[in-house]
Amino acid sequence: LLITGGWDNLVKFWDLRSPQPAGQLQLPGPLVDMDCSTFPMATFMVSREIIVYDLQNKREMKRMEPHHTIKEQLRCIGNFPDVKGNPGFAAGSIEGRVCIMYINEEPNQGDTKNFSFKCHRENNSVDIYAVHDISFHPVFGTFATAGANGNFAFWDKDAKQRLKNFGNADQPVPCAGFNDDGTLFGYAVSYDWSKGQENYDPSKGHHILIHSVEEQEVKNKPPKAPGKK
Repeated sequence: LLITGGWDNLVKFWDLRSPQPAGQLQLPGPLVDMDCSTFPMATFMVSREIIVYDLQNKREMKRMEPHHTIKEQLRCIGNFPDVKGNPGFAAGSIEGRVCIMYINEEPNQGDTKNFSFKCHRENNSVDIYAVHDISFHPVFGTFATAGANGNFAFWDKDAKQRLKNFGNADQPVPCAGFNDDGTLFGYAVSYDWSKGQENYDPSKGHHILIHSVEEQEVKNKPPKAPGKK
């Protein structure tokens, strides 16, 4: 099954043996991003709303807004790999912030599980960059963010810690992801047009790079003791 979505407000389901879609889902607006990797749960990001969808039974499960600290446009989404435990997702925004949201928690009701954190910011948060992509590690459930400042980082949502930050490339990182067993991390380096045509430098080109993942870079860490930063 191939799933596509776009700015025509539609998600389409394809059987590659047929030139016509096997079905489609009408969205309330243009699709910003989606994650269909955690069957049967899928998430579709539309404007500032996340639609949680059951692929197996072809029904909408829930609609959620991001954490109340997210004020600007959403850009990307990644589902927790363990949907049988406590399913949820991470959503990134253009304001250099990611929110962690659990499907079974009511958003913005003072709960302690849903939260957000700042990332892809420089010069004491004076320079703020968009979070372009989020990818969860298939074994440990930690995750990576890729940003417009040209770096990527690995995070542990349960311990609420950054595991490792990787130095800046000379261009934004618009997309990235782990392979099936989490031993490799691929990422693209390319201009994202966020600063307009006048800042495009064709001499920098476009690159796809592979990072060989070491276990200590992505393995979960124990939570910090209360009162420690």
